[in-house]
This record gives sequence, C-alpha cells and structure tokens, in this order.
Amino acid sequence: MSMPESLQPPGQTDAPVLSAAATRARRRALIAITTVVALLVVLWFSDSLAGLLPTQPYHATTQAVGDYRVTLSLTPAQLRAGTPIAAQIALVDAQHQPFTDATVTYAWEMPSMDMGVATGHADPTSAKPGTYATQMTAAMGGIWRLTLHIHRPNRPDAATTFAIHVHS
Repeated sequence: MSMPESLQPPGQTDAPVLSAAATRARRRALIAITTVVALLVVLWFSDSLAGLLPTQPYHATTQAVGDYRVTLSLTPAQLRAGTPIAAQIALVDAQHQPFTDATVTYAWEMPSMDMGVATGHADPTSAKPGTYATQMTAAMGGIWRLTLHIHRPNRPDAATTFAIHVHS
C-alpha cells in the first residue's frame, strides 16, 4: 500500500529503483544506438565530407575477363567532379600478349543517382600495342561505374566493370 506523497519521509518515493546492472545495460544500449545513428549520419554525408578528408590517388587496376586481362589507369591521380578523366586501357590475352584487333566500348554511370549512362568507345593508342584511350567526365562526386565491353573478331565478347571514386 502506498502512502500519499505528503506523508512519505523526505527522499523516499514509490518509483522503482534500477539495479546497477540494469543501469549499465541501459547505458550500453544508449551508447550503441547513439553510435549507430552517428555512423548513419556520417555515411549519409560522406560525399560532402570527401573534400575535407585526405584522398588517395587512383591506382591502376587489373581484372581477369575470360581469357583476357584488362588494366585500367586513370589520370589525374585525384579524380574530381567536373574535371576530365583520361582512361587508358591495356589489353593482353592469356599468353600475356597485347592485342590490337579489339573494339572497346564503354558505359559510364553513377549507380546511386539517375544521371543517365554515357557511352562511347576507346581508341587504340600509338604509344603501346594493346593500349586504348578515352576520356569522360563525372558530373558530381561519388562512386561511378565504368563498364568496358571488348569485342574481337571471331572471339567471344567480354565485359568488365570498375568502381571509381570521384571526389566533389
């Protein structure tokens, strides 16, 4: 039976008192929830923060595609929105020999935004056999996708995709 508040001794209430273990558990849960919310906020605004963080240059990346190896090199080293991006594509066969009889086309898009797909072709370069070059521009910072399609006469077509981070 509960006493009216006016008759209770000072400092005593009918409110339940949490044990130390329950208090620690509530504190841990609150910290976990706060951490998750903070992480989500950082991820949400990460593209806005990208310009403030130190960046790494894009390094040449090689992918195996069927019997081919495709190496993509991009310049400038720090890819920025609105700045032309030069792509150099080196193609070699299973014997690591460059081939020059390919037609290379590409699709350039930003998967997280509906900005359309830019398509084009890469031209053979005279600098090195088996090397093709093209240029594209990213309208905004974020993760972009470059899909290369390789066609050779009397051989199966091949395609590969590279994820490319462009800074704002």
